[in-house]
Amino acid sequence: MSDEAPQDTATRITEAGRRAVATTATLADLTALETTLLGKKSELSLARRALGSMDPDRRKEAGAAFNATARPWSRRSRPAAPSWPRPSCGPPWTPRRWT
Repeated sequence: MSDEAPQDTATRITEAGRRAVATTATLADLTALETTLLGKKSELSLARRALGSMDPDRRKEAGAAFNATARPWSRRSRPAAPSWPRPSCGPPWTPRRWT
């Protein structure tokens, strides 16, 4: 990582990611872009690796900035798929055994 402040690095990565997402046309391109933005060799991952060499106070601030950068594109931040509501009466359905 350069001598750039971690918050500036996070802002630059975020803006570059937003521009890239805005120009994406297909779902396949978006999936590939996710790897580019969040993969092991991404700029964000390289910046996170540099956290180990920072002093603890700066590391805490930088880690928070990098986590906030990754949050909009992370699969963990997406809402879960909706589930069917369970009926409110009786136990859940169980298959009947035929004898």
